[in-house]
Amino acid sequence: MAHLEPVAMRLEVKEGKHNCLLINDSYNNDLGALDIALDFLYRRSLVSKGGETSHSSLKRTLILSDILETGQNSSTLYRQVAQLANSRGVERLIGVGTEISACADRFGMEKVFYSDTQSLIGAIERGDLKLDNEIILIKGARKFAFDALTELLEKKVHETILEVNLGAMVENLNYYRSFLKPETKMVCMVKASAYGAGSYEIAKTLQEH
Repeated sequence: MAHLEPVAMRLEVKEGKHNCLLINDSYNNDLGALDIALDFLYRRSLVSKGGETSHSSLKRTLILSDILETGQNSSTLYRQVAQLANSRGVERLIGVGTEISACADRFGMEKVFYSDTQSLIGAIERGDLKLDNEIILIKGARKFAFDALTELLEKKVHETILEVNLGAMVENLNYYRSFLKPETKMVCMVKASAYGAGSYEIAKTLQEH
């Protein structure tokens, strides 16, 4: 079980920018799935120290889209959503969609609403909406394309690749050798793992030439 890979966009935990922790659960959006995701958010916000459990310093934030095709009227639906959010200690709600925006008065916590995902992304990019030191549950219907939002908020980790041209190194070696008398031998020192270039590969190439 420990080696199972997380399913994309289902309670997928990622490191975010500005000391945020992201929980991407934007695969689908219904009340049952929201309840499970909010419970996960609550548990991830807890820290254990000295045998005691307390809340972390990260603000619990929910980014939630309209919940579609439930068969319930909006007023009843978002009253239930507000109850779920309150029961899991959500401190800030960022709503996306016309239906949840119309039911803003159902939510008593800090809140802000946007008509669509692009409006939310634009607000973040302009700096109108700041997300700092928060644990953020991203929960939305596929229609809202929250994967673009997650990509924006995720901390980027770039892998650096060092490419060593061994042929060029041999050319340099022969260039310096051309200044020596034919009977003069050369000694090459490879230190500190060839400064990251690979001590074995470098030493073997020099030895062969």
